Amino acid sequence: MRFRQLIEQEEDQGDVPSDGLVFTKKNPKRVIVTHDQDGLPLFDIKKSDDGYWYAHTPEGSLVIPPQRSPQAITQAVKQFYDDREEMDIHPNYGKADEIAQHLFSVLKSAGPKHGGKAVQKAFQEIVDRDQPMRWEIAVIKDKFLALANPPITEATFKSLDKNKVALTADERAKVNAADLESTIWKSVDPKTGKTTYITHTHRASATAPTLKGAISNAKNHIDATG
Repeated sequence: MRFRQLIEQEEDQGDVPSDGLVFTKKNPKRVIVTHDQDGLPLFDIKKSDDGYWYAHTPEGSLVIPPQRSPQAITQAVKQFYDDREEMDIHPNYGKADEIAQHLFSVLKSAGPKHGGKAVQKAFQEIVDRDQPMRWEIAVIKDKFLALANPPITEATFKSLDKNKVALTADERAKVNAADLESTIWKSVDPKTGKTTYITHTHRASATAPTLKGAISNAKNHIDATG
């Protein structure tokens, strides 16, 4: 099983309790979740420009994996709400940074050719040993990807944007086929002719020398449930 599949397990679509949660639609792209006991906000669910729904806690410390529909994200929020009571007794509680750093070290040590398989094996060992819950997997995933794909600096982004050019018809077809419209663009340095493909989503920005690499970057960041 690929690493992305391991860390982005599909949500259980069965019924969950979550009694008392109230989902209030503020507008077509935003839903606030409160509890009928006190009316305090628990989650802020928003649909981003990349077309995915994200659910954040008020602290912004946890993010439910993005889903393709409001119904799916609602299910994920309910499941997270039910799981949260076990957070402080679970083996990986508070260790997301440590685990992500460990996986990143494995990636670097194994090198570009074998890094993916090495990370897959290391993460599988953690899954088998501790059986992390969905919310833990989401946090570990985001932290690992942030280390493995550091964001573009603002200065670099502005420079690339200045030299932005249109994708060719073939490139556009490949991007559309991957369901990544408005996510990938390219920049060509007028002095050197070097082409850089940019993945720009709600969650992160990254560069790649090839379109295939850019598509891979995009899927690592936003293709959470397939």
